[in-house]
Parts: sequence; structure tokens; C-alpha cells
Amino acid sequence: MNRFKQTYSSNILQFPDIDYGKKEIVEYLDRISNRLNLQEIPTWTLVVSLVFSKADWIGTFKRGTSYPSTKEKYVSIVIPIPDSERVTYGIARDRFLPRPKPDPSHFWTQPVNYDEYNSMRDLIVDSAKRGIDEAFKHGVTVHGKKVKYRDL
Repeated sequence: MNRFKQTYSSNILQFPDIDYGKKEIVEYLDRISNRLNLQEIPTWTLVVSLVFSKADWIGTFKRGTSYPSTKEKYVSIVIPIPDSERVTYGIARDRFLPRPKPDPSHFWTQPVNYDEYNSMRDLIVDSAKRGIDEAFKHGVTVHGKKVKYRDL
């Protein structure tokens, strides 16, 4: 049984249809699965949902949505997407949907330095991995059980 799914959504008009590293993110989830106490939720699937948005930090939602009927728990991560005035691989400002800035109190946040990345793909893959690690460092509650790294 596949223990993970990965989805994404975007708050950006015409977000480029790029290889944003989905395969690498799924492989990362497979690699870390042996560090998690997944045996406590044998029939559940964890859905890692990446939300591409204008933000100045990587944000892992403190609380995720559960769907008991399908036995899915969503772990949502805000992936900060820079504008093109900030870095060459950024998105034009007019393509960001007008949304209120995410409230950091709803997230475990981590700083991001856009200059450390050479491409949008590099930024997305690294931010996703960091967000995943943050979720499982704190723990994700699934049907009354906390799934977290065992070796921390």
C-alpha cells in the first residue's frame, strides 16, 4: 500500500507547467518513511499538499485536514514563490492572485533565501523537503495517533 500521495495547488495565474520535482519529492517521502511510526496508522494515506503562493517563508500548516471516509490526512506546505523582480527565475508580479498574506501563526515557518537556488525547481524541491521534515519533527496527528520522526 502506498502510504503517501502528493498534490499541489497554486495561487498564481498560469503557473508554469514545469517539472517541479514531484518525482524527487515522492522519492524523499519513500526514503523517510522508515523513520516514521506509520505502523500506527496502517490503513491511512498521508497526502502532502504543496501550495505555491506568494510568501517570504516556507510554511507547514500546524493542523491538516482529515478525511476519515477515505482515510486520508493532508499535510499542507506553503511553498514560497518569488516574483521576477527579486530573482531571475521568479514569476511576474501581476500573475499572483490578490490574496491576503498567510498568517504565520497557523504555520511552522522557516526562512527562505531565494539567492541559494538556481531555479524554481530547486526552490520547490528543497522547500518541500524542509516543510515535510518540519511536519514530522512536530508530528502529524492522524485519527488520534501522532506520526513523527522516531529518531529525533
